[in-house]
Parts: sequence; structure tokens; C-alpha cells
Amino acid sequence: MRLLLVEDEPAMAAGLAKLLTRHAFIVDVVPDLSQARAAIQGFVYDAVLLDRTLPDGDGLQLIDFCNRIARPNRFIVLSALNRTPQRIEGLELGAYDYIVKPFEPDELIARIRVALRHPAGVARQRHQVGNVTYDEDTREFFIDGQPLLTRRREHFLLELLFTRAGRIVQRRDIEEALYGFDTQIESNALESHISRLRQKLRQEGAAVIVQTVRGLGYRLNPAIPPTAADR
Repeated sequence: MRLLLVEDEPAMAAGLAKLLTRHAFIVDVVPDLSQARAAIQGFVYDAVLLDRTLPDGDGLQLIDFCNRIARPNRFIVLSALNRTPQRIEGLELGAYDYIVKPFEPDELIARIRVALRHPAGVARQRHQVGNVTYDEDTREFFIDGQPLLTRRREHFLLELLFTRAGRIVQRRDIEEALYGFDTQIESNALESHISRLRQKLRQEGAAVIVQTVRGLGYRLNPAIPPTAADR
């Protein structure tokens, strides 16, 4: 497996190249976008490890370059830019993964191997309803790019509704997912979780609604903004 490492810090580049070589990868190292573009046009790489703060621009520009010349690749961003909007930006532009520096060497190797099992050019699966985004791999929710923190059962409940957005999820299916088959469930337990989830979504400004479908279950829909006549 041949990797391209785009990293301008000599010590970091040398250390990563040594680590990757020890794990049987062939590694080409370049310090900037210009040389990275030339390398990608001259060789076929199984994955690209990409720093963002390079001397001649943001490393994410390389993803756009590969898309324009029809050279898809598996991009793994390695960056100290760790704010949530910055990570989301990298993923939305087509990176398969975004790893914040400093990181554990074993974790990097594991994530590279996971990326290599997926087709080149395929990013992580993400779902969006209204202004809420769900990252299927990390199992995180974001509202307008900001992380949404919930209690454990409310998180599981939102996952279930979110991945079936627009469809009715039967009460029985929700209870089995939240509690298991053999757990004795209090009669109003699910309603309590639904109520807390709705309150949390309202507090955080989520443009989604959890609709009760009487006699059947619940459904997640995007919130419909009020019209001028409604105001």
C-alpha cells in the first residue's frame, strides 16, 4: 500500500514516515500543496494523509483538486485545527477521516486500515434533517455545526428516529431498542424520554420535531418554518 504524506514540519513528517514504514506502508512525503499535486498526478496512492496548515494554503484544497482532475482518493486529515466547525468542514469537503493532533500512533494506523477497506472517494456517511447533522461513524449529533449533548437513552432514541426520518417508528420497536426484550418497562417511561428529547431539541434550536402518531409510534420531521400568515 502506497501513501502520500503531506506535512511541512520536518520532525513530524520524519516520525510519521518511520511509523508508517514500520507497518509495511510505502510512504512518499511532500511539504506543500504544489508538490502534493505533482505527486498525485504522477502516482496512484491508496490514501493521502493531509495536514491543513501548509506553506502554500489549506490542505483541504487538495481534495478539491483531486475531484476536479477525477483522481478520487481516501483523504485522512491530520491537523491541530480542532474546533468542531473545522472538523465538519474537512469531512463535508470529502475527507474520509479527520484526526486531531496530537494523536496516538496506534489509532492512526487503525484508522488508515479502516479507510483502506472503503472505496476511494467515499466519505463517512452523514445524515441531515433540518439543521441537525448525524455522523453515522462517530454517532455524534450537531446542530448548525455545534455538538448536541444528550442523555444516553435520549441519544439512542434520537439515533433511531433520525436514521428513519420521515417514517413512523413503532412504539414497540423503540422500546425494544432502548430497553431490550426482557426489561420490565414502566408505562410512561418512553413518554418521559420523548418529552426530555423534545425539550433538549427546542433549547438547542434544532429545526426538527418529534411527532406523535397516535396508536402507532413517533416520527422525526424537519420543522416547517412559519409563513407570513402564521406570524
